[in-house]
Amino acid sequence: MTHIHRRLVSLSILACTAIACGSTSPSAADGDTTAATGSTSGTPADSTGPGTDPATSSPGTMTETSAASATESETGAQESSEGGAAFVMEPDAGLPGLPGFCLGFTTVGHVASVHARQGQVIDATCGAEPAGCGGDIVGTWEIQAHCGFEQLPNPFGDCPGSTTAILASDMIGTRTFGADLSVDVDVTISIDLQSEVDAPGCYGATCEEFTAALSGQGVEAACEDSEVAGCTCVLNLLNESNYSGTYAIEGDALTITVDGRAQSAGLFCVAEDRLDLWEPLRDTETFPGTACAEPGDCERALGDIHDEWICIEP
Repeated sequence: MTHIHRRLVSLSILACTAIACGSTSPSAADGDTTAATGSTSGTPADSTGPGTDPATSSPGTMTETSAASATESETGAQESSEGGAAFVMEPDAGLPGLPGFCLGFTTVGHVASVHARQGQVIDATCGAEPAGCGGDIVGTWEIQAHCGFEQLPNPFGDCPGSTTAILASDMIGTRTFGADLSVDVDVTISIDLQSEVDAPGCYGATCEEFTAALSGQGVEAACEDSEVAGCTCVLNLLNESNYSGTYAIEGDALTITVDGRAQSAGLFCVAEDRLDLWEPLRDTETFPGTACAEPGDCERALGDIHDEWICIEP
């Protein structure tokens, strides 16, 4: 069932955009696994998700060079740096003894949220294409509309023939930006998906076992036998973000820092009582066969196939 665990890591993070979650990874509610985060120096010109590079067409697959680098990383990982943000997933149970495994991110689009200054009425028409213009962001802003989740990657993209459709999405809550550069965020994101996935062929699990594996990791799921692709699954991804931090503005880019860790910048635009905010929507790929103690280990072993890395530590 190790392949299921690989996809669960990616699945659990899909509802988490950088500024909504206050971290590159979701905060842990019931796990104590930690994640060290970092960005790579390369720009993946043609890598928009799993399967772009034949050497990484499925999670955990490595070339001989990558395997050698991973061995070096495993040796150095004994002097592991202290972990970063908490993460809900446990390490892959089929790979005991590794100090951690790699999770790669590639931005594939943006989720837009339209806010009204608290108590004001605005035109809440939403556009997912970033059009930052900056402006005075100080105040409390209530989310009125959102768009862009239709770009959400297929969480089971490593399984041939699988498909995923967005049934519904919701984003509610407030963001408060202080004149002292403090920020308070209380945002809930809910996404309903329907996936056709060959769980028996790809993950060695019946539809019932697949449901149990998803549900056991906090993903609300119901999978039934299907003649189309093995299993038809209806999933709900829920992310509740409630945190405080600080923010910085450079031009029309907003960066939030939580617990000393700066997050990826999102573009914003304030026009009178309306705030538009565009947050990166990322595809993810797990590499549980690559040992790591810090994001740099992942980059050295796997190159620039993703533009950002996390090392999930036990």
